[in-house]
Amino acid sequence: MKILFLTPHPEEGASSRVRVYQFVPYLETMGHVCYVRPFLSSKAYARRLLRVSSTAENNRWLIVGLLRRFRDLLLATRCDVVFIHREAFPYGPPILERLLSLLGCKMALDFDDALFISHPEEDSRGLYHWMKNPSRFRATLQLATHAVAGNSFLADYARHHCREVSVIPSVIDSRRYVAKPVRNSDQPLVIGWMGSPSTAGNLFLVKSALSRLLDRYKVQLRVVGATLPTSWGLPAECREFQLASEIQDLQSFDVGIMPLTDDEWTKGKCAFKALQYMGAGIPVVSSPVGVVQEIIRDGQNGMIADTEDDWFRKLEILITNPGLRHQIGCQGREYVVKHYSIEAAMPRLLSVLGRIGSESGTVPRAQDAVPVNTARVTWTNRQSKR
Repeated sequence: MKILFLTPHPEEGASSRVRVYQFVPYLETMGHVCYVRPFLSSKAYARRLLRVSSTAENNRWLIVGLLRRFRDLLLATRCDVVFIHREAFPYGPPILERLLSLLGCKMALDFDDALFISHPEEDSRGLYHWMKNPSRFRATLQLATHAVAGNSFLADYARHHCREVSVIPSVIDSRRYVAKPVRNSDQPLVIGWMGSPSTAGNLFLVKSALSRLLDRYKVQLRVVGATLPTSWGLPAECREFQLASEIQDLQSFDVGIMPLTDDEWTKGKCAFKALQYMGAGIPVVSSPVGVVQEIIRDGQNGMIADTEDDWFRKLEILITNPGLRHQIGCQGREYVVKHYSIEAAMPRLLSVLGRIGSESGTVPRAQDAVPVNTARVTWTNRQSKR
C-alpha cells in the first residue's frame, strides 16, 4: 500500500513527529510504502519557531512550500491514501484539499488541536484572521474521506462534518522513551518543563508556587524549548529543544509539570507533554484540563493540581518523598506503554488506512499489533522517500 503523508512541519515539529513521523518506520517494516512531505523545511521551521525569521523569509518559504504542494499533487494520484496532518497549506481556503478530492484521492484528515476554534493569542481581525479562520477547517473536514481525531472532544466536532471519524490519541514510542536512570542524590532535584515558545506562557500559572518551592528547597527549575520572561523573576535553566537530545533532557528531570489554562482551546489538547514525562518514568503534575483527566489517576500514575496551593503541595510531596516519586514514575510509564504507545495505537491506524484503502481498491496487510521484528527499528532523523 502506498501512503502519502502531508505534514505542516518536519520531524522537529512535535505535532508532526508524534502524529506521523514516528509511525512511518513501523509501517515500512510491515511492507507499506510511505512518502512524507513537510510543508516547511527544517531550517524554515527552526527560524519560525524561534521567531527570528523576517517577513521576506516567511513569504519566500510560503511560496516554496506551495510549489512543493503542487508537486505533491502528482504524487498523490499514485498513492492509495493521502494522510493530511492538520492541513495541506496553512492559510486560506482548502484549495489543495479540493484539488485532491477532484483528482479522486482518498484523504484522511488528522488533527490534534481544536483547529475549529480561534487560538486565544490570535488577533480576531484583519487579513491574518481571515486566512486562518477556523471555518476553513470545517470545509476541509467535509472534503475528507475519514477524520482522525486526537481525543473525543475533537472527534465530537468532526462527526458533525465528516462521515467517518476515528479517535487515535497521541502516543509515544516506548522503545525510544525509556525510564530515566537513578539520579545522583548529590545533585539538586530538577522540576522540568518541555515545550515550545507558544505554550511557555502556561508556566505563569505556577510561577508563585515554583518561586516558593525554589526558596524553600534545594530545587532547580529546567525549561526545555523556551525561555522565561525576566520580569517573572523566576530563576531557571533554559535550554533550546533539540530532537537529538530530547530523551536526555527529559531524563534530567525528576518531576515534570504541565500547567494548562482551562479554555476551549486547551480542551482539545492531547496531553502529549504528560505522556512524554510518563514514558520516561518521570512523575508528572498537571492541571485538570481536557484529556489529561482520562490519563492521570491522582496520586497513582501522576498528580493533579488546580490551585496555587495544590501545585505547591503536590510538588512539595514529590520533592520530599523519593520513594513516591519512583513509584508514581514507574506506574506512569506502565500505564502509558499499555494505553498510549505505538503498540497500542497501531491497530487503530491500520484499521483507518485499511478502510480508506478498501475504497481505493487496496487493502493493507491485516495486522493486530506491531510485529515483533519492529523492535529492530531505530529512530533516526530520516527523510523517508521524500
